[in-house]
Amino acid sequence: MEQTQFQMPTESQIQQSAQAAYARLHWNEATVAQQMAFYGVSEAELKLRFPQHLATVADFAAHIHVCGMASAKHNVRLEWDRFPLGISQNAIDAAAADKARSKRRSAGARALVRKYGHEAAESIVANKTGRHINLQ
Repeated sequence: MEQTQFQMPTESQIQQSAQAAYARLHWNEATVAQQMAFYGVSEAELKLRFPQHLATVADFAAHIHVCGMASAKHNVRLEWDRFPLGISQNAIDAAAADKARSKRRSAGARALVRKYGHEAAESIVANKTGRHINLQ
């Protein structure tokens, strides 16, 4: 079976996702003022606490681009919204490498499931390795 290569999102897909995230998450000026009063902090400190709510479309686009590059490099699918905005590129790359490592580790079990089904694959893995895993 041929393994599919993960594709980097196109620039228009990145922009659409960034604009949607901005529309969903961005705080307007009134909300920023309320949050500043509630927490008793300045706008700069508020941006450190809640970077996703005060980010621009360009910030979201850069974050999506970095996650897409790490996904393409390690051939895994990363959900960019599961990573906090402002996280370093090295941390995202490390998460992608870890996901790729775990994906390679379970490749044999996934092949057994495709060939024999879930129950048979679980018993084969248990007999050969002594590990009891749930492949459901």
